Amino acid sequence: MDDQNAFQAYRTDPEVARYQSWDSPYTAAEAADFITEMLTCHPDTPGQWYQFAVARKADDQLIGDVALRIGDNEPDEAEIGYSLAGHAVGKGYASEAVAAIMDYALITRGKSHVIAWADTRNQRSLALLERLGFARPEHPPRKSWFKGAWSEETFHRVMANDWASIRRAPSPPDVR
Repeated sequence: MDDQNAFQAYRTDPEVARYQSWDSPYTAAEAADFITEMLTCHPDTPGQWYQFAVARKADDQLIGDVALRIGDNEPDEAEIGYSLAGHAVGKGYASEAVAAIMDYALITRGKSHVIAWADTRNQRSLALLERLGFARPEHPPRKSWFKGAWSEETFHRVMANDWASIRRAPSPPDVR
């Protein structure tokens, strides 16, 4: 609950909320209810979204969250989503946080694959998925009426064996 104000602040930002399921402004009551709900959940509950807090190591300041949902009908499948406060965008935090949740889902929890849907207008999200090795299998875009406009979302997936290769890619040698 100590993070409620920071949580509410980035969820109230219209740019952060733009491609998300909640609306801006995001009230203090909504933030408190959401945090309370997360305290009673387990991240491996099929069909239920679970939000992991993303905090900066340097000062433990909440800067976003990464969501994980295990498939209702496919318990080996995990779906991810993510949100980051505007002031934290473009600094590598999203890549680091999403990679950690990928490790959790694919390695710790043993899921066979992770999927994500991204709005085609959200170039930062599409770039993040590409950086993390998500493939875009042949799958028609999902079209929907969303927040007063038509939108299209594209499907992305990483298989566990591919993730192992991506995470084990050799680091560049030290320069001396």
